[in-house]
Amino acid sequence: MECFSKDSLHQIDWYDVYSKMIMALDLEDILLEKKINLVRYGAMQVDIKIKEKIEQILEKISLQPRLIEEKQIDETRVYQPGFREKGLMLDASDFGVDNVYEAVRLFAKITNL
Repeated sequence: MECFSKDSLHQIDWYDVYSKMIMALDLEDILLEKKINLVRYGAMQVDIKIKEKIEQILEKISLQPRLIEEKQIDETRVYQPGFREKGLMLDASDFGVDNVYEAVRLFAKITNL
């Protein structure tokens, strides 16, 4: 049993369908690239000409400047520094550490490794 006949599928404006899908995408979504690739793949399965038109829309979207909101950093600690059952909890920046490499060196010094 078919839901749609093949003829009815040819009557659909696929360009309109796919362009609306693209415009509905959230540009802040961490899965945006995956979703865009799925749209590309689907459009290519329908018609290569539609995929080419979709690429033009995607290019316009990628060239649009986006406002990146500046987020306030909450510097209040959500932990209590000190020894715990499973180890030592501390803020490495209190020891002048500001990158991962220095944090590893501090860890090695504290644990005598």
